Amino acid sequence: MISRASENKGFTIVELLIVVVVIAILAAITIVAYNGIKSRADASALSSTLKQATTWVGTEKAMNGGILPTNLDGLKKKENYTYDYKFINRSYCVAISDTNTKMSLHSGSITASTQYPGVCPYAHWTLASLTDNGFSGVTGNLIGSPALTTNQKGQSNSAYSLADGKYIDISNSQWGDIFAGSDGFTVGAWVNMSSFGSEVIPVIGQRYADSMVFGIRSNGRLQLRMDDTSNGLQSDDAVPLGSWHYIAVSYTPSDNHNARYYIDGEPSGVVSTYDGSGITSQPNLYIGWQARKGSGADSPFVGTVSEVSVYDRPLNNDEIKGMYLTSK
Repeated sequence: MISRASENKGFTIVELLIVVVVIAILAAITIVAYNGIKSRADASALSSTLKQATTWVGTEKAMNGGILPTNLDGLKKKENYTYDYKFINRSYCVAISDTNTKMSLHSGSITASTQYPGVCPYAHWTLASLTDNGFSGVTGNLIGSPALTTNQKGQSNSAYSLADGKYIDISNSQWGDIFAGSDGFTVGAWVNMSSFGSEVIPVIGQRYADSMVFGIRSNGRLQLRMDDTSNGLQSDDAVPLGSWHYIAVSYTPSDNHNARYYIDGEPSGVVSTYDGSGITSQPNLYIGWQARKGSGADSPFVGTVSEVSVYDRPLNNDEIKGMYLTSK
C-alpha cells in the first residue's frame, strides 16, 4: 500500500486579503446601520422631549385660566437639551435643542402643535403652504404664478420655482420694527440656484437702497445690504449652483452692525454692513424679489426656494447649525 502524506495548506495572501475586505465591508455596513438607528433614536427622543414641554405649557395655561406661563421654570427638564420659550400675547412657542447632535425642533400654538425644525421663529414659511408657522401671521401671496416643486428633502409640492416676474409677496406693516429695530434679526432659506445674475439676486428682502435685502451676488457669495453699503461686504464662500443649500445671515446692530453669514450651517465670514446712511422702516417684504427703485437693474431669483424663516434676534452658530441639520 502506498501512503500519501496529507498536505496541510494555509491561506494564501489573496485569500487573506479577501477575508480582510469582507470583514471591512461588513464593519462598514454595521456602522452605517448603527448610525442610522442612533439618528432615528435621537430624533425620536428630541420630538418626545418637545412634546412633553408643550404639553406642560398647555396644562399650565389651562390651570391658570387661559394665561400662559411666563417661563419654563416649573418644567422638569432633561439633561443634554436646551430649552427656548417665547410668547407674544396669547401665542407661544417652545424649542428644544439636543446639545450633542445640535438638532432642534419647535412647536406650540403658532404651529397648531405640529413640530418644525429649528428654534422658535418670528415667521416661518415651509412653502408646502404659504401660511406662516410663526408669530407674524402673514400669509404669502404668489405673484406671477410660480410653480410648486420638490424641496430639499425630496418632498413634492413643498417648494417654489421662482424666475423673472415670479416671486412671493409677504409684505406687512410689522416688518419695519423687525428689520429697522435695534434688536437685530436672522433670516434663512433653503435655495437651489439655477444661475447667478449680473446684480444681487434677492432671496428675501425689501426695497433696495434704504432697507434690508439678503441675496446672492453674481459670484455666488451671500450679501446683506442694510442701507446702500458696498458690494464688497460679502460672505467668504460661494453658494454652489444646481444643488440645495441652506443659507442664513444674522445681523447685530449693537455689535458694529455686523452680519454673520452661514452656508449649510457653517460660518462664512463676518462683515460690518453700516455705511452711516441707515435704513427706513418699510412694510414691504418679498421672497425672490427686492422692489428695486429707479434703475431696474435687480437680477431675478432663478431657482427653487423652501423653508424661509425670519427670527427677531440674531441666532448663534449652534442655533443656525441646528436649523440646517434638522431641516435637510
